[in-house]
Amino acid sequence: MPRNHEYVARCFNRGSNFWSLGLRAFYFSFSLFLWIFGPIPMFINSSIMVVLLYFLDGSKESEVPRHARVADVDDDDDRS
Repeated sequence: MPRNHEYVARCFNRGSNFWSLGLRAFYFSFSLFLWIFGPIPMFINSSIMVVLLYFLDGSKESEVPRHARVADVDDDDDRS
């Protein structure tokens, strides 16, 4: 049976992935909705979305690794 913190970390990671997929589906559906008004609004919105997603997907350097394993952090606590 997995340890409790591993299960919670896995659930949070899955939730984060589904959140990201849901937002992308919303962005895509908004572009499809603008198709009703013609190809020009859809093209403008698609161009804006490409630039927006480019900056949202980029990560800035930080002191803490983004994908640190919970087990790595807890190993230090178990030794003391």
